[in-house]
Amino acid sequence: MCGIIGSLTRDKSSFEDIKAKTHIAIKNVSHRGPDSMGTVFKERFGLALGHTRLSIFDLSETGNQPMASQSSRSQIVYNGAIYNYLELKDELKKDGVQFRGTSDTEVLLESLERYGTDCLENLRGMFAFAFWDEKKEALILARDRVGKKPLYYSHTDKGFFFASEINALASYVPPELLGINHSALNDYLSWGYIGGENTIYKGIHCLPPGCFLILDSRNKIQIKPYWKPQWEITTQTEPIDLLQKTEDIIQEAVQIRLRADVPVGVLLSGGIDSGLVTALAAKGSNNPISTFCVGLDNSELDERSPAREIAKLYKTDHHEIVLKPDMSDNLGRILHAYGQPFADASAIPSFFVSEFAAQTVKVVLNGDGGDELFCGYRRHILAYYLKYFSRGIGKFSPSALASGLLKVLPYPTGHRTRFSFFYRVLRVLAAKGNQRHLTLSSDGFNNVEKGSLYKNPADFLNGKGFMDKKLESLSHLKNLNLLLAADFESELPYDLLVKMDIATMAQGLEARSPFLDSKLIEHSLSIASTSKIKGLQTKPILREIASRHLPPSILNLPKRGFEIPLKDWLNGPLKEHCQDMLLNSSGIVAEIFNKNQIEALLNNKNTQDSKHSRWAQLVWTLFVLSCWDQKRREIVKN
Repeated sequence: MCGIIGSLTRDKSSFEDIKAKTHIAIKNVSHRGPDSMGTVFKERFGLALGHTRLSIFDLSETGNQPMASQSSRSQIVYNGAIYNYLELKDELKKDGVQFRGTSDTEVLLESLERYGTDCLENLRGMFAFAFWDEKKEALILARDRVGKKPLYYSHTDKGFFFASEINALASYVPPELLGINHSALNDYLSWGYIGGENTIYKGIHCLPPGCFLILDSRNKIQIKPYWKPQWEITTQTEPIDLLQKTEDIIQEAVQIRLRADVPVGVLLSGGIDSGLVTALAAKGSNNPISTFCVGLDNSELDERSPAREIAKLYKTDHHEIVLKPDMSDNLGRILHAYGQPFADASAIPSFFVSEFAAQTVKVVLNGDGGDELFCGYRRHILAYYLKYFSRGIGKFSPSALASGLLKVLPYPTGHRTRFSFFYRVLRVLAAKGNQRHLTLSSDGFNNVEKGSLYKNPADFLNGKGFMDKKLESLSHLKNLNLLLAADFESELPYDLLVKMDIATMAQGLEARSPFLDSKLIEHSLSIASTSKIKGLQTKPILREIASRHLPPSILNLPKRGFEIPLKDWLNGPLKEHCQDMLLNSSGIVAEIFNKNQIEALLNNKNTQDSKHSRWAQLVWTLFVLSCWDQKRREIVKN
């Protein structure tokens, strides 16, 4: 697990400047790999490669990067872990390859030199790499299927730049590329993250998951997918076979992720997914597994008790950390680490538990992906049953009926109550078009709210955002399948996986996700949606499997995840800081938004109850944007 940086420029006169910037940029990702640092420069081709290493496989110098192939024809800088590298290595040995070390990097490098991008289909793991083919004078970039590992790039007529993180790339590219991308900002306000190929900067782009990019000797790029999820598959297996096959694949996915030359632990939230990973890891390991849990002084959201129960059952070396609301010394560095506005508040506990775990281990397993593949959210239940709401009563459509009820019912103040869920159902039914998906998913600022918020709405609301385009591409799917596909192709790669990558790599910690194993993904896609929902119960398949490994008290707990009491914090210890940031006379909030609308939101005039979680989410979204903007101005200035 590492950080990578590099460029390919045709302007040889600027190469000395590029070398100096490469050394600066690689230091900006040194937290991703504190064990060693390396660069290679080939002025003849205008190539610069930088790498900072977190040693997991082959702790010796033979695993350092940039790494040259046996033939010296190729170079690679790589961030990730190829879990089936031993099996691939055996195949390469049969082909006559002699290895110098025992790293997965060398296996990937020699595979690419021999088989080109065709080898990507055989990789089980997470990766983002840049591969230089000197014979063809071509640079190849690629990411894993679901986007576990990040990769950003910038392409101009003068050259091509890439990096693992946006902050590092922003320090590397010409300053004129760092203007604000209005479409990306508009997406952020709705979803709390920026998806697709856009980033907050006009001149910086994200390489999509499951794709590779080829930059040829003429400075032309091509981006091609090597894998796409097939959502139309609906093969139904007999229930008993389905459960056993699913458990076998999960067990193998966990087992292969225990491969490492350093200790491995588990981030244990106390829920089904991480609990099942902990159980299977403990059973598959010869040594006691270390587990790590973040707690809150809030009984409703605190996960320590169920996590302790699982840890005790499997005799893990258990560790706990309690998150405090006073984060004045840490909030800025956490938000800055993401490189662009990122409003998923669970990034905070993820950051702290990763920092805590990094004191003991270098690798952690987690439960990411279980909800997206096996219907773990209440919104999945709602989407599944939407087909039954397609008829109204008499002359009244479902939308009209829902709108009428919303006018007379009180606004819910509780979170995750039955009434708040029912109220969300009504809001979903009342919404139309893509706004229904927004209400169903993130519930961020809608178009009407944004229209009032912007000083110049036409600058931001024209054109289609990334989610509009995503939903169009998935328009052949309906209800639950549409939501699952949208979750998997948008929220998972651009929110949840970004959150965990930055939170862990900021501490030099590698996070592995067994539920996102390629075999398990393909298996999940083959399961009909009718098997993924059972009544009003989420994740029936995983619950049934978990019942073989976890106590009943764990199976029936409400879903919490890494949640924090955001509304309490914004009404308490963060209130003054938040108001100062949002009502500041300078900065992006003052430049782009109407101050009277910001004041109305803070004073609770645009939402009916500041105790409700949506108010906190909207305020937090703007607060994060303002905090990010402070750091952005420093980057652009320097």
